[in-house]
Amino acid sequence: MPIDFLALLSPRTKYLLGCHAERVEEFRALSDGELARTAEYYMKNTAGGRLGVEFEKGEPVYDATMVDVVIPELIARIRARSGGPRGEGG
Repeated sequence: MPIDFLALLSPRTKYLLGCHAERVEEFRALSDGELARTAEYYMKNTAGGRLGVEFEKGEPVYDATMVDVVIPELIARIRARSGGPRGEGG
């Protein structure tokens, strides 16, 4: 008999999973330009714009590279694809 793992979750965990699903759908519905602006806004408003990264810019570690190189480049490419200015990261 299959186990219903969702039934085993706490009410708080179920609530948080629901919130996460809503947020995913909200972001999926954004246009490319809106997504780039939203991503840039979130980057600038999280832990000093570095998502809590504890490494200096340029250090060859995954966290710093993701925050300082990959995400800004993704934002720039999305923005360029949607007809906006490339800005930082490009």
